[in-house]
Amino acid sequence: MKFNKLEEQDYKIVDNTFELLELNPQQLSTLRQLLSINWVVEEHEREGLDTDSILVKLKPVVVPE
Repeated sequence: MKFNKLEEQDYKIVDNTFELLELNPQQLSTLRQLLSINWVVEEHEREGLDTDSILVKLKPVVVPE
């Protein structure tokens, strides 16, 4: 909601993981500040596309039982 992104249009949710979320560096910085420590942020380069955007995957930390 913070970045006006819509599910299925701007990202997908698969098994509690947000995938294919495209953010600019400022948005990514803001997201990192807002997330709790139980989330992992993976950044992926956008080969051949807009270099000002970063493809992000957000997944919850899994704690072994």
